[in-house]
Amino acid sequence: MFMNAKVITTAPTGDQVKLLLWTEIGKIHRTSKMELIGECLTTFLKDPKRKEHFAHGFSTDRPQRAEGWHAPQILFILDEAKGIDQWMWDSMRGALVSGFVRVLAISTTDGVQAGEKFHKIFTDKRQGKRWNLIHIDVFDLPDFTGELLQTRDFDTGKIIKKKFKDLGIQLSDKIWEKECREDWLEDGVLYLTKVRGEIHDETPDSIIKLSQTTRMFDNAKNPKFNNVNAAEQVGVDVGWMGDDFTVFYGRRGVKVYKKKRLKKMHHFQQADELEIFVDFKKLKREVKIKIDVTGVGTGLYDEMLRRGYKNLYPINFNQV
Repeated sequence: MFMNAKVITTAPTGDQVKLLLWTEIGKIHRTSKMELIGECLTTFLKDPKRKEHFAHGFSTDRPQRAEGWHAPQILFILDEAKGIDQWMWDSMRGALVSGFVRVLAISTTDGVQAGEKFHKIFTDKRQGKRWNLIHIDVFDLPDFTGELLQTRDFDTGKIIKKKFKDLGIQLSDKIWEKECREDWLEDGVLYLTKVRGEIHDETPDSIIKLSQTTRMFDNAKNPKFNNVNAAEQVGVDVGWMGDDFTVFYGRRGVKVYKKKRLKKMHHFQQADELEIFVDFKKLKREVKIKIDVTGVGTGLYDEMLRRGYKNLYPINFNQV
């Protein structure tokens, strides 16, 4: 059916391509009881009779490798797709003019970042409708469902059913699930992503949830949240005399309209700079000032109170 097809496999790093994906491809090619054509090399499977009929693997750390793939039929296989850079997705889109082109994107879900392509496929309805979305939960696996693999006995020609383990196919089992549940708890982020395969709202060390970040992107496009006459607010992250910066951000609605970074200033100097940044005389001290008072931030907050400003909001991230 596909006489001159190309299969292009990729992953974020060279080791993922060579040591994971293509190690398995080579093993299957060597041990198959069916006669498979071609010669399987480290990251290349070729048909000696048809030079335009092959499979090739490469990592996405060099953009030029992804350019120029054209054939009547192409299959792109993206392993650990959550780590694939946007330029690779764009390169594949350029190949869609070739003819019959399909993309298989496979990934675990822990660490999926909001805004990246793999995240959008599963969370953006507009993009997701162009894909056949398949979610695999640990409880869908044979050790839980009792499913047997139907295969053919090449000696007798009969169709037989065997357990996946008996065929050397390694899949998560009940023991592994139980250990993960005990270590991470059922509602833990690691359990929900690594075991249940969910794209979850947060990572183990996150403060801001993925859903909140996604909502921010949506709001940035919404005219309701882009009112230039909206009340102005300023956020302050306070540094001190070391290498950390003191950062001011001014916003109206969800739009940041100005920012400033300072370094190696005492809190009274920071207060002077904050007055200039906000222009209190012009705005009659109506701007809300939110100051991170965790650690050294209390000095700036107290200095602004001493100067008579009432529109201050202390933010203690230790209590978030």
